[in-house]
Amino acid sequence: MSVTKIAEPYAEALLELSDSSKKLTTDMNVVSQFLATSSDLKNFLGNPLMTRVAKKKVIKDVLGEQISSQTLTFLMLLVDRNRISILDVIAKRFLELSYKKDSIEIAKVTSSVPLSDEQQKSLAGKLKAITGASQIKLALKTDPLLIGGFTVEIGSKLIDTSIKGQLKQITSLLGA
Repeated sequence: MSVTKIAEPYAEALLELSDSSKKLTTDMNVVSQFLATSSDLKNFLGNPLMTRVAKKKVIKDVLGEQISSQTLTFLMLLVDRNRISILDVIAKRFLELSYKKDSIEIAKVTSSVPLSDEQQKSLAGKLKAITGASQIKLALKTDPLLIGGFTVEIGSKLIDTSIKGQLKQITSLLGA
């Protein structure tokens, strides 16, 4: 069974809880950011040799002050069910479902150079018009290999304005 299929019911259950508490979305953003920036924490939680007690203690010490008791209880449940190792997948899926419910689209933007605040606002406005979403959240990343321009991924759609993408199109047209 794939990790995504295992994570789905947990994310959906948390989404049902989030109807009563908007704090859960904020908490899961915090958890997701922590896991994205701390590979040590992610590796520790995914290590099957670490005891449940040790994992619970680390979660309480690291995240306890920053998240609600409801979210902390959910994380303890994941430890008890040996699902804490897929917390990053659960958090990501929960946020996707939560944003979709609130008509917020996540756009994964990869640019050759970091985008300024003004460029981000302009891009978000244009993407809002294209998608019809009430709000756009930009997940920004830089990749100098794009040479210039950017790519935007929203769901299954890909908008490629990069020079690298244009060179690929020319190459395929020339049959090389």
